[in-house]
Amino acid sequence: MLFPVATMLGPMECIGFESTFQETADIPSGQVQTFSHEDLSPAQAVTSLIGPVMWPKSIDVRVNSIQVEQQIHDFNLKSLYTINRYWEMGSCPHIFFLGQETILPEYYGELFAKQPGESHQEIIIIPSGIDTVLIVELEPEQTIIEEISINKSLYRTMVRLNQGDALSIPVKSGDLIDLKGHYISKSTAATDPWFRNALVHGFILEGAGLKSHSIQS
Repeated sequence: MLFPVATMLGPMECIGFESTFQETADIPSGQVQTFSHEDLSPAQAVTSLIGPVMWPKSIDVRVNSIQVEQQIHDFNLKSLYTINRYWEMGSCPHIFFLGQETILPEYYGELFAKQPGESHQEIIIIPSGIDTVLIVELEPEQTIIEEISINKSLYRTMVRLNQGDALSIPVKSGDLIDLKGHYISKSTAATDPWFRNALVHGFILEGAGLKSHSIQS
């Protein structure tokens, strides 16, 4: 049973951690789920919590007519259980926003974050103050953007991004961006979710994230 108590905002820096237990299984969605016990205490200084919304102290469970009480320990990064779900190959490209008043790129999220090799559609409404959308490939894979439409008008087709490439799209507040495409992984290994955070963090801080990337427009 899972009881949502709080939300942990994981570290963006590359933080070393120790896994003391790990169990991996296939799940009905086609993804792989990894359940692990980790010592994430080195990230104490760069980890934040939203919550807790409640402070459970114990759980009463009835098993075969016998009531059992299980104590719950306080939140402790040194003893952290994590559940990570991913497709067995690669990750996906990332979207960032730029604006005249933004000092660093603003992270919007992942693009085509479903099964690799299958075409998906993403629709983005551009918020106030944003004049550029960046689609960035940070990992060893290829992103294929089949169609890009802005306010239902076709903008570009068949854009290919390899690791280190980025696509810059000029936009204005309120624009409706329609993206269709997929990604193809060049690796059979899943990306560690903490390492993925570090990649995004590095892109943002690396001279506004643009110096080492090939930018298309």
